Amino acid sequence: MLNQFTSRITDIIVQAGRLPGYKVHPFETYHYLKRFVPDKHHLTHAKEIYDIDPARLDKVADKIIKKHLQRFAATGAAVGAPGGPVAMFGGAVVDIEEYIRRMFLLTQELGHVYGVVPNPLTYEESRSPDDYFKAVQPELLNTMLVSLGGDGEIATLKAVGTEEEKREREKLDEELLYQVAVKIAEFVGRKQLKKHATKMLGRSVPLVGGGINGTLNYYYLNKLGKNMKKHLREEHDEVRKYFSKQQV
Repeated sequence: MLNQFTSRITDIIVQAGRLPGYKVHPFETYHYLKRFVPDKHHLTHAKEIYDIDPARLDKVADKIIKKHLQRFAATGAAVGAPGGPVAMFGGAVVDIEEYIRRMFLLTQELGHVYGVVPNPLTYEESRSPDDYFKAVQPELLNTMLVSLGGDGEIATLKAVGTEEEKREREKLDEELLYQVAVKIAEFVGRKQLKKHATKMLGRSVPLVGGGINGTLNYYYLNKLGKNMKKHLREEHDEVRKYFSKQQV
């Protein structure tokens, strides 16, 4: 069962960069961010995030996490509400796909808010949307893996180096992309199977099942969101120190 889940999740993760519903361009997040940072008239690059008070970024990050929690919990309640065997088994697939989608959206938006995704040291505004999304996949997957409790690092500052070193890293990123996707799939698969074992009883009772399902969805994404915010804020602080030294 776990192998089937892992295989299915890995396929979704690898394909996600090409799926419209999984993508958020940084300009979309910058536009949202401006509502809470009115003195920043026009954000166009990740570097500009480091001119904003981190405490204000934290508040925006909390709002983004809350938004995705509410939407994911609503999905869980809708899937669980009917009860019976269709909800019990069919809902597992729906939950996984929506969890992965929310994870991708959350990683991108929080990464944009903290100026970590796209990498502020390498981001090129002239890139086409397709080239941009392809380029940030390794950053997104590494952030997800770390936030899920896996081994890895976000390592924004490692982008600094010679052109040859950068090309070597890009080649390595492509080779590791699938391996990282499998690791993420294993983490998510275990969590989802454990969650669905808990849901089975609740889903066999109409309405009650919807409440259990929505609550568990909220819990799991909330935990991921808090971990992700913590790691991205720590990375933001390191990059901020780097930029401060560059200005001296």
